[in-house]
Amino acid sequence: MSTRTRTRTEPWRAGPFPRPSIAHDRLSLHATVDRPRPPSPTRARPTRPRRLSGGELFNRIVDKGCFTEAEAADLFAQILLSIDYLHSRDIVHRDVKPENILFVSSESADMKLIDFGYAGLWAADKQLTGLCGTPDYVAPEVLTWYDDDDNGTPYGKGSDLWSLGVLLYVILSGCSPFSADEEEQLLKQVAEAKYEFFEHEWKNISAEAKDIISRLLVVDPAKRLTMPELLSHAWVKDAVAKRRTAMEQAPKAASAAPAQGGAASSSAPTDGGAPKGELKPTPSGAACPGCVLL
Repeated sequence: MSTRTRTRTEPWRAGPFPRPSIAHDRLSLHATVDRPRPPSPTRARPTRPRRLSGGELFNRIVDKGCFTEAEAADLFAQILLSIDYLHSRDIVHRDVKPENILFVSSESADMKLIDFGYAGLWAADKQLTGLCGTPDYVAPEVLTWYDDDDNGTPYGKGSDLWSLGVLLYVILSGCSPFSADEEEQLLKQVAEAKYEFFEHEWKNISAEAKDIISRLLVVDPAKRLTMPELLSHAWVKDAVAKRRTAMEQAPKAASAAPAQGGAASSSAPTDGGAPKGELKPTPSGAACPGCVLL
């Protein structure tokens, strides 16, 4: 186990950079992202929906130290497909990190992306602005708003791709690529993409896995891997293909279950639309299977 341990990360939520308001985006997010039913007024509100009982990816990293490459590729593929879906709807998450990824159950490797409090709608003629996210995972272009909340660099979907690079580094090594005692020092490392693949943690990790990280943790967002390039990268493309196949087969298996069992499923549609507790598909497509709006 490395002497460089993981510590829980906290997003910027106070001071001169308040949590961005996305009230005008809320309807689009609700239409795109799976949202659990509100709890009964007679019951106490649970901290997490009961169907997501497996805990955070952060906790599994702390418990395991790091994942094997096969495990990491499967986890990373799920996260990529969720982010890819959001980006196809021009939604940028802006706070991708292990604490915002929950396992469906303690026995399962299936995950959901949560916490859309920082999410924003991107457009080519109206890019995103402002400082938000979590220091360890925030992209350099987002940091341009740290000292000047009026004249930073507008940014877009590439900021999520940077965060994915940090996330993969953490999953494979159990440590953060950026580490310092003071926030100012940490942010300087991030702004310069100053990190290393330390021998102790990375000696048994493949060159292909390191290649993904190296091509995501690039200061200039125009030179980072794009999402299509990332999905087709040799290290993760097979895991992506398997997860896509599983996602396509899941609805078929669910619809076939009542016919085989001779009785209606408890999650069968009650109003001709989506199963109870799920969002109906939007005109542009079904809700993101890997996301939950909490």
